[in-house]
Amino acid sequence: MQGRVLRVYENTFGIKGAKGYIAHETANEEDIQKHREGGDGPNPKDLHFDMTRKPDSEWNEAVLEVLLKTLREEEVDDDSIPCRSDAYLLEMLSNRFIVVQRAWKEGQSRKTPSSPKEKQKQTVKRVHEEDVDGRQAARKLQRRRCVSFYTLRIGGHH
Repeated sequence: MQGRVLRVYENTFGIKGAKGYIAHETANEEDIQKHREGGDGPNPKDLHFDMTRKPDSEWNEAVLEVLLKTLREEEVDDDSIPCRSDAYLLEMLSNRFIVVQRAWKEGQSRKTPSSPKEKQKQTVKRVHEEDVDGRQAARKLQRRRCVSFYTLRIGGHH
């Protein structure tokens, strides 16, 4: 089911992987305000999350409903998908939003000591360095786990 959620995100937004959302254009504030006042909701053909708000914001819930509808339409075409409740699927879609929103936030310019905002090159460099550091830390942790597991197994045979 997780794979289907990822595919719906990829097909809807044209973005593969969470890091791709760094450049996602957040929803227009004017459209969000109109929606709050009873106007039209998100355009299913040009869907944008409000990356500045939580998944349970009125706008983002409307976007998640569009994604749910898309996921349900996929189910009709493929009877091998187990039947899941809307609440379950919305939870999965919402969890994915949290992941892509985190990537989007990481990619936003930050204040620096020398200027009010990072330049684009600085932001790209920072995001890349954080990604490399994170992968190095994960590899180091994995090696420790493997060594610990091996040590415990060998130690248990004496």
